[in-house]
Amino acid sequence: MNDNWASVLRRWRGAFGFKFLNDPRVRQWSLRIAIVFLVAGIVASVSAHSELLFNVRYGPVLILFVVAVPVTLLLNATEFLISGRLLRTELLPLRCLEITILGSAANMLPLPGSTLVRVAGLKAAGASYVDSTAVTLLIAVNWIGIAFLCAGIGVWRLESLKLASVLLAIGGVALAVGIVLCWRISQDARLVIYVMGTKVALVIVDICRVLLCFEALGVATTIWHASAFSISGVLGSAVSIVPAGLGVREGVSAIIAPLVGLSASAAFLAAALNRLVGLVVIVPVALVLTRTSKSQRPTQARPG
Repeated sequence: MNDNWASVLRRWRGAFGFKFLNDPRVRQWSLRIAIVFLVAGIVASVSAHSELLFNVRYGPVLILFVVAVPVTLLLNATEFLISGRLLRTELLPLRCLEITILGSAANMLPLPGSTLVRVAGLKAAGASYVDSTAVTLLIAVNWIGIAFLCAGIGVWRLESLKLASVLLAIGGVALAVGIVLCWRISQDARLVIYVMGTKVALVIVDICRVLLCFEALGVATTIWHASAFSISGVLGSAVSIVPAGLGVREGVSAIIAPLVGLSASAAFLAAALNRLVGLVVIVPVALVLTRTSKSQRPTQARPG
């Protein structure tokens, strides 16, 4: 990767350094505020619609546990594998899954935990910090583009044309930038398609998870309603000072809900349920990986 990348990233590092985020007082207060916001939101949502929480359907929750969340983890691991190939570094699949699990756990810190873990994983495989950071940010740009496009299509189908045009414009610009930069880095059309395909699959799975959460709460929704919430995950991940975007995704979902004809309290609870199931699934998967990696610990990557 050329020196332009390095100079850009140095400027970003200078402008948005981690000194502020590393302050223990900032971490403590951000966590406290996030927890208070999340708990208050759940209490207010339950108070408004107590029947949602006490009539949970366990079939959709089981599908979330057994299928949807594990598929999300596997797709994230596949995405990390592809990011290594963009840098001509081939990573082992088990190592990619380990990095994905570790990144999910690191997101509970008031830092962009998953991003930092991915950068460190690529650096350990032989890539430079500049290249690793650039590729990780590039994939995030593609995620923004695809998520906003899906949200725009969903909102458009629900006849909110003004909001849909804004979302589609943001998504189109972000995706175009992501595709161009991905091509400039890899010079390989197949890798560009792999990156796009993996991100599209991740957004589709996330939409299915939202549908399942609303179904579990007994709220009638369509795929277009669920698509409108695609941007809530992006915005939650962007607020890195709050651990795992705690409460941010739920709050954004509550804001979006009235715009697409849904209850804000129902959307808040659905997003909270989605987060809870995801966190619960990560624990046993992490334990299995820990036991497996004791006998199979080849972390050294092969040159691509």
